Amino acid sequence: MRPFQEFRLWARRAPAPERISATVATVLVIALVVWLLVPGSGPKSTNLAATGGGIGGEAGGGAEANGATGAAGAGAAAGGAAAGATGTTGPAGAAAGKTGAAAAAGGANAGLAPGCPQVPAGVPGVSASQIKIAVTLTNIVGPAANSLFGIASPDEQKTWYEAQIDDLNKNGGVGCRKIVPTYYPTNPTDQNELQQRCLQIVQSGVFAEVDNGSYAIYPQKHCFAQHQMAFFGGYMLFRSEIDSFYPYLFNITEFDSLDHNTVFGLRDRGFFNFPAKEKLGFIYRDCDKPLVDKWMGWIQQAGIPSSRLVTYDFGCPQVFASPNDIQAAVLKFQSNGVTHVTGHNIVGDLANFTNVAAQQNFKPLYGLPDESMIDIAYGSQAPNPNEMANAITIAPGRSGEEHTPGSVPSPGTAKCNAIYAAHGIKPTYQLAPGAGYVCTQLWMFQAAINNAPALHGAALAAGLQRARSIQSSYPAGPNDYSGLRQTTGGQFWRVAEFHLACKCWQIIDPNFHPSYP
Repeated sequence: MRPFQEFRLWARRAPAPERISATVATVLVIALVVWLLVPGSGPKSTNLAATGGGIGGEAGGGAEANGATGAAGAGAAAGGAAAGATGTTGPAGAAAGKTGAAAAAGGANAGLAPGCPQVPAGVPGVSASQIKIAVTLTNIVGPAANSLFGIASPDEQKTWYEAQIDDLNKNGGVGCRKIVPTYYPTNPTDQNELQQRCLQIVQSGVFAEVDNGSYAIYPQKHCFAQHQMAFFGGYMLFRSEIDSFYPYLFNITEFDSLDHNTVFGLRDRGFFNFPAKEKLGFIYRDCDKPLVDKWMGWIQQAGIPSSRLVTYDFGCPQVFASPNDIQAAVLKFQSNGVTHVTGHNIVGDLANFTNVAAQQNFKPLYGLPDESMIDIAYGSQAPNPNEMANAITIAPGRSGEEHTPGSVPSPGTAKCNAIYAAHGIKPTYQLAPGAGYVCTQLWMFQAAINNAPALHGAALAAGLQRARSIQSSYPAGPNDYSGLRQTTGGQFWRVAEFHLACKCWQIIDPNFHPSYP
């Protein structure tokens, strides 16, 4: 696989946790290759100013025209981030923000109607009429590059947030206050920029961070929790990081619950009912070893003893599994009688694996967790369709509806679409997945604040759990936040199947089932 192809596949969803440890040097090399292969895309920092566009405030202070990290560019060190910390939301630094918030605590609650949440002293970004938030927009190697990698431009992402925030504000806002966003185009391929952007946002004095995908599964999002700022992401969390940084990390769904539902959902659909001489292949990455250990236990509980299980560990590579590992995994499975394959965190390598399998005339049946398996099925980086024919995936969300005849948008999806239509934007089925996640993210944020015992970051998890459930928009599925330390959706699942005739995933079981105990 060429470097450009590898980078493009990663950029669609940043799906594999082993990219967490990728160094800035590695990223720059990849970006340089992209620049060489795609003239004009240029490995430069964003050129879109991180202003609120009339919502978040006037440009100035740290919101330079060359990007939210300041004139020094995306790779600036901590000093550069501090220089940009006076952005559109106000305070020059964390200390000044805390001092100002403490002094204004009385004013932040003045005139509130009965039932409106009170803000304690020292909480940044909240007044009696406003809640200031940061919104990070995915911006890969400049605005032009996003479209090359199947990602909406920062400007388009911004229109999604503007439409939904406008609707919320017209209908009472959150916590009886209007949302005031400041937008930060952020390059997910630059780990240093992710860290410095977090520090800049913390120092800017906003209340919370909402991310459209820049932070994905990268550990730099932990920076927000370490500074006691709530982070609302647009992908997945591991249970280990939810627990380690509770109660500050929120997201659409969770890896652990999805993988657990996958094993037992496959069992109950008869996926493991193959002849005794045949074996199950399990390919995985070991970046989250406790979850891999869970997988091994679940597979045995599902009726597959170790004698009928063939495994291949890709390790935890910085970017992608090596071609040698891909070849070795295919050959090991083929020579050991594997007829069925499942996997953990292989979405980034699935195209390569299935292409090599096809070359070796190895054609197993795949049963996989939908860690964006459905979303990557289209375009130049799709897995080999002949290999994927009749594969099934256990899905926590609604991806696949858009290709399933007779599918009717959920009430949450219809609501999201109506808001977009009122602002001249296409319905979610016709947009990148991030558009629908914007609706779900902001409704989570609204529910968490409106039900919180107090208006501060540490209380939002309790607020979301009090709400129990919210409407969600495609591609997110239904949710139940009432569980212990629950800050993500993903408590339900259903089944999709890959159909060769349309080279697409379609829902074959429209009913969402509750998670297995």
